[in-house]
Amino acid sequence: MANSTSTDNQDIDLGQLSKKVKNYFSSLNDAIFDGILFIKRNIIVLVILIVIGAALGYYKDKTSTIFEQKIFVIPNFGSIDYLYEEIENMSSKIRREDPEFMKVSGFKNADKFLKIDIKPVVEIYDFIEDKDVDEDDRKFQLFRLISENGDMKKILEDKTTARHYKNHIITITTSGETEKSEMVDPILKYFNSNSYFLKMKEEYVNNLNLKIIANDTVIKQIDAVLNGFSNKGKNGNLMYYNDNTELSEVIKYKNKLTKEQGQNRIDKVNYSDVVKDGGTLLNIYGKTFTSGRMKFIVPLLFVLAFIGGVQFRNFYRKQSNKRKSVIV
Repeated sequence: MANSTSTDNQDIDLGQLSKKVKNYFSSLNDAIFDGILFIKRNIIVLVILIVIGAALGYYKDKTSTIFEQKIFVIPNFGSIDYLYEEIENMSSKIRREDPEFMKVSGFKNADKFLKIDIKPVVEIYDFIEDKDVDEDDRKFQLFRLISENGDMKKILEDKTTARHYKNHIITITTSGETEKSEMVDPILKYFNSNSYFLKMKEEYVNNLNLKIIANDTVIKQIDAVLNGFSNKGKNGNLMYYNDNTELSEVIKYKNKLTKEQGQNRIDKVNYSDVVKDGGTLLNIYGKTFTSGRMKFIVPLLFVLAFIGGVQFRNFYRKQSNKRKSVIV
């Protein structure tokens, strides 16, 4: 008896499942047919919407192209935090067309401005750079850092780490093409007008000039010492002076100073501005999800809006009729 009851229940379940499947496909067929009737009744309106939407979308594709302007910069005199904070505030000021900011910065076509952001140029050896250690020690620091935290990429790209990098990229996104004098120059001018960092610039440059002069003096003194050793070596004591460890240290120190002087002269070039312009790339085509697709997106939105409006109208009529019948 139990087996018979179980079999009957299975037959009932299968019968109900089969009935539900048939009802589903029947409803699907009805929905498809209703859709065909809807298109047939509104074919003229739908065609007009598609044509108008395609034309408007095509116009949008042509006139609303996004471009990126990339500025490679070197923040000097400890201005890295100032630079990052200013960029966070700059976007809202330009988009609000703040009159005071527009006057100070010299922007002429702020309506083109969409957004601005900054990222560091990730260079591992810049992150662990220490001019007082040898190359092997720098590599050891890198490996130790990796061993302490395996997520190296996260460390190197973190905003806290960004302040230790020398080079950074400012990206300005604009609607349409622009000129350097129109968007890039005003931004750099604004960054380089901070009175505090202009004073810091003077002190940094003065200290650098003094350091260059002092190093040149020490190098000349070392050259004089080496010339003295060279002259003594001509008198038969060359082997002794080749084995002299103090002489070896003097030569190493001169090489270090010479290398440092080369970097000092490069720094002197970069110290010409608070935020040094290291090069600009203009009007890089910025492709987004909607770029070149508005001719398809706009007609689709028009059609969906029309269908939604018709469905809402039908729903409203249906509910109104129900309420009238209840009142009657």
